[in-house]
Amino acid sequence: MSSEFLSSYIGNAESRVKRTTATLLKAPNCEVASENSFYHRQKGTCDFLRTGQVGTFFDCMHKSAGSYLYFLIEGNDVDKQTSDNNAFFDAVIAGLWECTKLMAQHARGTCNFDYEYEDDFLYNHFLLTYFFKKEKNKNDVCTQILADYKKVLNGESDVRFLLCKAFFERNTDDFTECFEQFLIERAGNIERMIEREVMGEEVWSWARYVSNEGLALLKLAEVLGFELDSHYSQIPEILRVHPDVDFNPNLWKEAAKSDQLSVGIS
Repeated sequence: MSSEFLSSYIGNAESRVKRTTATLLKAPNCEVASENSFYHRQKGTCDFLRTGQVGTFFDCMHKSAGSYLYFLIEGNDVDKQTSDNNAFFDAVIAGLWECTKLMAQHARGTCNFDYEYEDDFLYNHFLLTYFFKKEKNKNDVCTQILADYKKVLNGESDVRFLLCKAFFERNTDDFTECFEQFLIERAGNIERMIEREVMGEEVWSWARYVSNEGLALLKLAEVLGFELDSHYSQIPEILRVHPDVDFNPNLWKEAAKSDQLSVGIS
């Protein structure tokens, strides 16, 4: 993929960020919050792949996390989907632990059956609870989440369930094995979506090479002190060290301010 195309995709993301930022500020809802987060992710990842520099990448992860947290705080529980977890992964990637705790606090605690599958809900519900919620009986709560997750799977294999189980049991070897399988399955899913033309070039040009979910899972594993390899497919090593910055919940609103400024000048 040439830098010319990536530059175009960055420009597309920037214009869409401005549009969705303004909409989100007017009426917080899940669809717009998810779109805004996605376009921040597109801009940051494309910029990283184009330049090899990490500054814009982490800045965009910061803004993605902040904009989605705004929805979680201001939005309606009826609209929330806990399985819509990419912004949460972005917060983990950027090391924004204050943000992740607030996401866990404001996330919906039950499956929204109108919009999400129960296994997808339980996966993220476990991660939010296990790593970031303050509960006196957390061990019992997480045990029940895993039991519910296993029941929903009804004997079917699910690598994300196995990753959660490895976290809960603090089993480095199991995590390493499951994580490799997770990356293999992700790569295969993307290639199939490309073949079926479900995923267009503007998305696969960056999603193919960087897994924000995988990167976040590695950082969560590091929190538990797991011994990890230094090289993984779809996980650029330079992105595994996040910047030491405080969370700014209003950073994402800059897009709306810059848009207002340009309108005033014109």
